[in-house]
Amino acid sequence: MRRGRRTIGVWACAALGWCVAAPVAGQADEPTDAAMVEPSLDADGVTLAALTAPDYRTREQATRELLTDDSRDLASLERLWGRATSLEARHRLLGVIRHRFLVEQAEAMFPAGGRGAIGVSHRTLGEITGPLTGAQVVTTLPGFPGHAFLRAGDVITAVEGRPLRAGEGVEVLSERVQQLEQGEDVRLTVWRGGNSREVAFRLGSMNALVAMYAGQALGEPFASRLAALERALWAAVEDDAGPDAPSPN
Repeated sequence: MRRGRRTIGVWACAALGWCVAAPVAGQADEPTDAAMVEPSLDADGVTLAALTAPDYRTREQATRELLTDDSRDLASLERLWGRATSLEARHRLLGVIRHRFLVEQAEAMFPAGGRGAIGVSHRTLGEITGPLTGAQVVTTLPGFPGHAFLRAGDVITAVEGRPLRAGEGVEVLSERVQQLEQGEDVRLTVWRGGNSREVAFRLGSMNALVAMYAGQALGEPFASRLAALERALWAAVEDDAGPDAPSPN
């Protein structure tokens, strides 16, 4: 079986400049203590810069890369949250933290074995007018790979290169995915924004999916644990900022 993690690094371009003191007449051009050194940003600083960039697409891309970056655990995301000053950046980070928290919960309770799961709700595309055939993603569920790698509106047209033909949407997709085990890699062909692309990721646990999302809503005890984490995060930044801190609502 093929196993592995897809790790996507989080980087953004930043325009950084520097100033150098003009040489005094008659002196050689030698480095001086007055020379300003080009500032540098660590990885978290680059990420926060991207999350607050003027361009919306840059902010969206940075959020998506955080969602798909398995190298970032919950603790590292909480540290990033603590450094954020923009309310929008905090809300974006909160969405990533929710996802990572639920991933860790699922992996702790269902560490291995069983059928694989993507973690989306979908419908057969035959229910929608259009030439495509397959299964359209309606919602994605935090804590599962579909939330990180797929988007609402995506149309899954093939699994491991095998097309989903007319009338073979949801049921055939589920059948093919569940033939694979938790932890195996799956490759989907996805139609998004007028283009077809390949999306690959490691499958989650169907047992965890059933336990966490009975009836599509996040069930207990996961919902209570997640709510407690969110309250603690907001309380921490409000304590640091004082009484004038912006409301999370």
